[in-house]
Amino acid sequence: SDIGCQSLSLCSFVFRYYNDVMRYLLRATLVSIFLLTLFLLPRSAFAATLFVSPSSGTFEVGQTTSVKVMVSSNTPINAISGTVYFPSDLFAIQSVSKTGSILNFWVSEPTFSQAAGTAQFEGVTLGGYSGGTGSVVTVVLRAIKPGTGAMTFRSGQVLANDGEGTDVTSSKTGGTLTVVEAKPQPKPEPPKEEPEPVETVEEPQPKPTLNSPEIVSTTKF
Repeated sequence: SDIGCQSLSLCSFVFRYYNDVMRYLLRATLVSIFLLTLFLLPRSAFAATLFVSPSSGTFEVGQTTSVKVMVSSNTPINAISGTVYFPSDLFAIQSVSKTGSILNFWVSEPTFSQAAGTAQFEGVTLGGYSGGTGSVVTVVLRAIKPGTGAMTFRSGQVLANDGEGTDVTSSKTGGTLTVVEAKPQPKPEPPKEEPEPVETVEEPQPKPTLNSPEIVSTTKF
């Protein structure tokens, strides 16, 4: 009887121990899944992309074009910064404009360096940007030499409007631009010369050669 009781107590202890271990393993597994989800969520579900538009094009020497730096996000954002490189041997940067930008407060005004071939920007959207696709800055370029070159992001960062400034940048996509020689312009045809009007000289009226008719006097009968 005592042996039976001891065996029963041992079985009960083993059963409780087994249940405790299983509960611990279950809790540990759930916590691991939760932490893994938090780690991966900003990189997958909450993602933002920086890119240029147009991403390609062919232009003649002397021609100007506008390239927009764009952002696409599926989560609210409030800050964007970056440096974009343009092939400085092929294009001269004319200006960097913030007209039409989703950013409305600039940490520093957009600038460019022709020597380095780069345009820089850093700004904030007060109140946040709800997500979607919008313009950041517009860079005006002038083609100066034939060739093909790449537009690339030297740096770029998009921060979420979550109160913590979470980095939600997932990718930065550049593009390719090509410059060709300008086509020769056809020479304009010389204007046709209008013939000069010929002056008409009126010949003088000839003097009358007939004498006035004589009045023949007659005798009245």
